[in-house]
Amino acid sequence: MALHTQRWGLDTCGCIVLETWDDTEEAAARVHTFQEMEAICAFHAAEQGEAVYTTIRAENRRKNLVAVLAKSVRPTFRDADYTWAFDAQRRLVVTIVGLTNAQRTQLQAAADLQFGPGVVVVQ
Repeated sequence: MALHTQRWGLDTCGCIVLETWDDTEEAAARVHTFQEMEAICAFHAAEQGEAVYTTIRAENRRKNLVAVLAKSVRPTFRDADYTWAFDAQRRLVVTIVGLTNAQRTQLQAAADLQFGPGVVVVQ
């Protein structure tokens, strides 16, 4: 077992976390384990320690999974077409260039099914 500690600065907020993972595990099965918060952004200041880690990982996964869902709705989707931001309530607001109204509705329905209504807003 080769444990590694990495410093993870998210693209979804200003938090910085230290986590460990075992490089002998396949990437898809790899477990990242919280070690400590090095910095907590203003959005997550009300949380502490592992609770922040759980929240920021979920937000990051949500952002990434919506891109995967977009690819299933529009096979010609390119990452460059995808813009996103979190609003003050930490809802993920996404815009994808080139979606038809029907595709936008389909993507919103898929996001609602995956995350619950009101968690992702497709514009």
